[in-house]
Amino acid sequence: MFILTELIIYAAYLVLDITDNMPEMSSLLKFLSVCLCFFVVDTHVHDIKRIMALTVAADFFLVLTDFYSTGIFLFIMVQMNYYRFLTKTDCFPLEHFAAMVCAGSILSVLINFFIMPIDINAFLAVTYFSSLVLNAFIAIRLSPLYNEYRYIAICLCLILCCDVHVGVTNVFSSGIWYSFGLIAMWLFYLPAQVIIAQLYSTKSLNLPYSSQIR
Repeated sequence: MFILTELIIYAAYLVLDITDNMPEMSSLLKFLSVCLCFFVVDTHVHDIKRIMALTVAADFFLVLTDFYSTGIFLFIMVQMNYYRFLTKTDCFPLEHFAAMVCAGSILSVLINFFIMPIDINAFLAVTYFSSLVLNAFIAIRLSPLYNEYRYIAICLCLILCCDVHVGVTNVFSSGIWYSFGLIAMWLFYLPAQVIIAQLYSTKSLNLPYSSQIR
């Protein structure tokens, strides 16, 4: 029922986006789809439940409000918790967070100097993207050790595809790449969230690939 519901919502907002109709309804459907993913995740999988809760909060600010800085910062926290989960860290990875902020700062300075001006949203986005790329690399590298990491790697790569198109829509203001980017963001994004939610749903935790509950 969960997968079927998400497929219906997925098809509905894609049709609205492709036809450029009812953008408010499309936004509500997108937010609803992520909320459903949160409720499906089993409460015993604390790290993933926390990740999904932060994801819902981030999408609320990015999809339904103009508080983009808050939404991007919350997505940085999502990636910090993915890092914590992937590396089996027991507490918030403060040193890793500081390292990602430093990396984001250096990259932002380079982008600002050589490519385009950088504001606070762009700085947060660069920091977030750096964290996402690193987590995707870690998940891919560890996937032979933990079966579920293969699914997490797929999820993070899909989110990476989503965010590349988010960047496209911020670099270009018109044209085919801009138009496709507007659709492609959520074309890749929701499947990633559904994979994670289904992987750690109550019904799935007894399957062979579910080797850990944290």
